[in-house]
Amino acid sequence: MKKIVLSGGGSAGHVNPALAVADALREALGAETELLYIGALGKIEQKLVPKAGYRFVPLDIAGGLRRSVHPKDLAYNARALAKNQAAVSTAKRILRDFQPDAVIGTGGYVCYPVLKAAYGLKLKSVLYECNVLPGLTVKSLANGADSILLGFEEARKYFGAKNQAKIAVTGIPVRKEFSGIRADSEMSGKPLLVSFWGSLGAKHMNSVMLDFIRINEERGRFRHIHATGEHHWAAFEERLPKRLMYTEVTRYIDDMAEKLRASQAVICRAGASTLNELAVLGKPAVLVPSPYVAENHQEPNARAIEARGNAIVLREKDCTAEALFEAAEKASELKPAPEIEILGAAGRIAEHIISLL
Repeated sequence: MKKIVLSGGGSAGHVNPALAVADALREALGAETELLYIGALGKIEQKLVPKAGYRFVPLDIAGGLRRSVHPKDLAYNARALAKNQAAVSTAKRILRDFQPDAVIGTGGYVCYPVLKAAYGLKLKSVLYECNVLPGLTVKSLANGADSILLGFEEARKYFGAKNQAKIAVTGIPVRKEFSGIRADSEMSGKPLLVSFWGSLGAKHMNSVMLDFIRINEERGRFRHIHATGEHHWAAFEERLPKRLMYTEVTRYIDDMAEKLRASQAVICRAGASTLNELAVLGKPAVLVPSPYVAENHQEPNARAIEARGNAIVLREKDCTAEALFEAAEKASELKPAPEIEILGAAGRIAEHIISLL
């Protein structure tokens, strides 16, 4: 019986690929395989992982360090460094107790202490990076990993000459409900447009979307479903026009795979997992990369998809309602280039991991 640890978190973009790989590992190695997920205390993985049926152990860890030299920020950094060093010791204890055959890191702050602990214990290790621009955590861990797996070929150049031999481009794993689906379904009548800004939403872009909805209500171009995100629902609802003919507004789209499958085009951010789900479904998009993420890493993701002819990219600062509406009309006419190599990414990653065992 094999034992494998997975770690990554802070956002669904780090967690969902790990869960897709966990499913593929269990399928390949058998149901008796022991899989343990180490994630950050209080972050999204603490909800998603148990829901997916996997054992979860939380690790108390601080986020990124502050660059300011203000005494308050320096004091915060000192506390964060102490907490993160303690997290390495805790991770070592967890790994010693569990005795895994391999440790997999998918990014986010939490996988740093877990992988550092694995290196110290000389365990087999795999790093996975789904973005075009690798995160600081993954780059800082690259030299010690036995294998580095990438979602995009464009990310290879960030890992230096000495790491090239252990790199493989696998594509990006998708959630079960998207796997194996490639559809061009159409709703009857007007083309369906789906828009969302992640599970929590985005204040500025929701403000733009209010004006977008007004434009679409006047012109009747799309049947439109928009998810505000939980944090912005109440304020958004207050400002909506009272009578909507073409628009449905919700906090969160629970049946996302089905809604995207039925859509003609999508408006969204540019997280790597979302982009791969769109690619699997063969859906064109208007991408508005979040400027608030570390190292602006969503924009390189978006530009890579745009270069393949599958999307139109608008930066948030240029994103008026009229510009967004025009881009949505253009996107609805795109015919995304097929990328069959993205299918089966979870299985390919599982194969790489199994080859190390």
